[in-house]
Parts: sequence; C-alpha cells; structure tokens
Amino acid sequence: MEHSVFSMDAEQPFSPEYFRTPGYPLLIAAILTIFDSYYAVIFVHLILVAFISILLYKMGSALMHQRAGYIAALLYIVNASTLFYALTVMSDIFFTFLTVFSVYLLFFTFNPESIFSMFI
Repeated sequence: MEHSVFSMDAEQPFSPEYFRTPGYPLLIAAILTIFDSYYAVIFVHLILVAFISILLYKMGSALMHQRAGYIAALLYIVNASTLFYALTVMSDIFFTFLTVFSVYLLFFTFNPESIFSMFI
C-alpha cells in the first residue's frame, strides 16, 4: 500500500500479485483511508462476526427451531478460529460474511415479503 501497487515486493520493479483477490485489499484501503489504523480493520471484523452470528441465528431459527439458531450462533462466536481470524487482518471473516450472507439471500428471498423483513 505504500507504493500504491498491488504487489508483495518491497522494491522496484513491483511484480503483480495474483494470489489474492482485490476485494479485501480494497476494503482495507477504504478503512485505512478513513481511520488510518489497523485497529479499525479489526473493529470491522468484529462487526462482521456479529452480523454473521445474527444471520446464523436467523437461518437456524427459520430452518429448524429457535434453539438451533441460538446454538449455531453461539458455536460460531465461541469457536477459537473465529476469534483468531476476527482479531487478525486476514480475509477469512470478510469472505465468511459474504458466503453466509449469500446463503441467507439464497434461502430467504424467494418470498417477496421476506426481502424487506431480512433487514429487521
């Protein structure tokens, strides 16, 4: 990010980085532009973990029982890998959120009335 290129090289010539998708570095760049701290990135990770657990609760409650939703959300929150990846600047939490949100939309947007209720 120092040299405004998408590369892992520290010196010129900068070779392009193909192993990483551009979505997460763009998210980090936006957060660092606004807050100028990696702690803000970790805070966004924690917010995404909260949203993931809410989505897991809603899916578990709708597909099984309310207790299943609570158990799914609780198991996700207390999982050691979730806590580890939430507190490190890695793309796992961001893409987990995108995956869970995609599955949520896949299952719960077939009913036109549920499109508005999914944000409540």
